[in-house]
Formats: sequence, structure tokens, C-alpha cells
Amino acid sequence: MLDFCSSFLNKQCYFGCYPNPAQFKELVDNNIKYFIDLTTVRERDKLQFDYSFQIPNFDGLVYYNFSIVDNNIPHCPILYDQFVQTLNRIISGKKGKIYIHCRGGHGRSPMLVASILCCLFFYTPYEALTLTKNYYSNRFNLKEKYKGIPCPQLYSQRKFIIDLYRR
Repeated sequence: MLDFCSSFLNKQCYFGCYPNPAQFKELVDNNIKYFIDLTTVRERDKLQFDYSFQIPNFDGLVYYNFSIVDNNIPHCPILYDQFVQTLNRIISGKKGKIYIHCRGGHGRSPMLVASILCCLFFYTPYEALTLTKNYYSNRFNLKEKYKGIPCPQLYSQRKFIIDLYRR
């Protein structure tokens, strides 16, 4: 059950890769209500399956897209922080389970998870990054080659979190 992604916040929130059709069905079957997509239109155009077109076929599912270019950080930290605050209201209001994803689930989605931890629970950036790495490493079906990588994967993504949430 949801072996392809990582959970945090008592299994209220999950993060990982862009879901294929079987994974999307599994997410829906496990009552994921909010789908948080960090991919760009260009990335989705190259996919065989774009689940966002399926969202209207289900009652109560909500789709958010906050595009961040692969291997990059958000262009506008202010808009990004506003988006994080929107997600924090959803999480703290217990409005439903959330699935956060990018393409591979190694960089952008962990970056957003660390941001949520900093803002919602006031973790320091270093604490949030450590927790995010632990959640990521506990993913059941994480391939061996990814077990040793930092999380978020890129230094620029980790530095973005540190710079944005340094108090």
C-alpha cells in the first residue's frame, strides 16, 4: 500500500514521483484528496499519462500545480512561500490527505516537504531537511541507488530551504 512514496505527518501527507495510472488509482483508493504537482507543462507533455485530466472524473479531488523547473528552485520565493502557507492551512485544517510530487520524487517534492515542516512546525531548516531525508529513506520501494543521495537531491535546493527559513 503506497509503497512507491514516502509518508509524513502521521500518514496524512505523502510525497514521491509523478504517479503512473496504477499509482494514481492506488492514491485515489487510499483517499488522497489533494494532488500537489510541482512539474512543468513541458514535463507533463512528455509523459504517457497525465493524471490531471482524470481529476474532474472524481468527486472531491483537488489538483494544485506549482511548477518548478526540474533540477531547480522556485523562481519567486514570495509566491512559493504563499503556496506553502496554502498547503499549511489544508494540513492544519485536516481537510484531507495530500500527495506531493515532482517527476522523480528526489528533489522538488522533498524541498516542499522541508518547507512545510519549517513553516507549520517551526523546525529549523537543518531539522526539517534531516526529517525529510528520514521520511525519504524510509520509502518502502526506494531503489538502492537512491538510498545514499541527499534529500532534496541538489545542493541548490537544500540551500534554498536554509536561506528561506533561517531565523
